[in-house]
Amino acid sequence: MLTFLRRTITYRGREKAWQQKYDPLAPKAGDMAPDFALPEVGSNRIWRLSDFRGQKPVVLIFGSYT
Repeated sequence: MLTFLRRTITYRGREKAWQQKYDPLAPKAGDMAPDFALPEVGSNRIWRLSDFRGQKPVVLIFGSYT
């Protein structure tokens, strides 16, 4: 069991190629979310994430309802 744990810790410690490329760009815990804009369906209104800053939390749901 101890050998398995040592191998797991060693494996997790190694960086993968994709981590070296993308991790520096990823937001860290506590960072402010990047602003973006989305159009409202059936309207000309544009919603921006920054419009909600300082208000209640915003939840984004990505999926298909078809």
